[in-house]
Amino acid sequence: MASVPQFSTKIQGKYCLACFRDCARYAYAKQHGKDSIPEDLFPNASYF
Repeated sequence: MASVPQFSTKIQGKYCLACFRDCARYAYAKQHGKDSIPEDLFPNASYF
């Protein structure tokens, strides 16, 4: 997400702050631990 900072800020606001249970990064961290979140996993991604 570091490669597209403006996009990531916008999408984080929608998924991570407004409705964090829909955030793929939140779901991944919940299952695998927050230190294991892939850098390229976007909040709106589906990792399943």
